[in-house]
Amino acid sequence: MSKYKIPNDIENEARLYMTEVVSMLEEKGVMEYINTAALNMLTRNYPTFIKASRQVEKNRY
Repeated sequence: MSKYKIPNDIENEARLYMTEVVSMLEEKGVMEYINTAALNMLTRNYPTFIKASRQVEKNRY
């Protein structure tokens, strides 16, 4: 099991995504080689990506 813990203040959609990412990394046997800072950046920035993508889609039409 991974020692990486998803922060509690992350939105649910990002939490679900990160749960899948961590599970996949564990299944591949590479979790021990993953940089925790990189996971934290992905975890913290993914909600911004989601919001920006939705805004672009909304403004496109």
